[in-house]
Amino acid sequence: MDRRHRFALQAEIWVADYLAAQGGRVLARRWRCRGGEIDLVIRLDGVLCFVEVKARGRNSWDSAGWEAVGSVKQRRLLLAAAHFLAAHPELARSVCRFDVALVGRTSGGGVRLVAYIAGAFEGSGR
Repeated sequence: MDRRHRFALQAEIWVADYLAAQGGRVLARRWRCRGGEIDLVIRLDGVLCFVEVKARGRNSWDSAGWEAVGSVKQRRLLLAAAHFLAAHPELARSVCRFDVALVGRTSGGGVRLVAYIAGAFEGSGR
């Protein structure tokens, strides 16, 4: 695994731990299906959150990762979420939300939360 992928994995773990500290319960990490992947699925305050984690180094060209969550990525996340709910029918009636966690590196090479955008986009895409 190269350095970039290690940092992305470190960022996902950090965000999962951060949300767990906020009272969230991690239901899935890196959940994959034919339609795509969901970085994290977390139940937080009674809401089922599908969380996309974008990890970027300093001086990133794309607004710390936000621009990488455009309409195509949103459609993939929506499709993956539909597959997740079909695979977990006990969760199908949950209130759902799509969140984006933007994560950067600290000067020491660690992880820092740049922004957490709850309800980053609606189910219809952007």
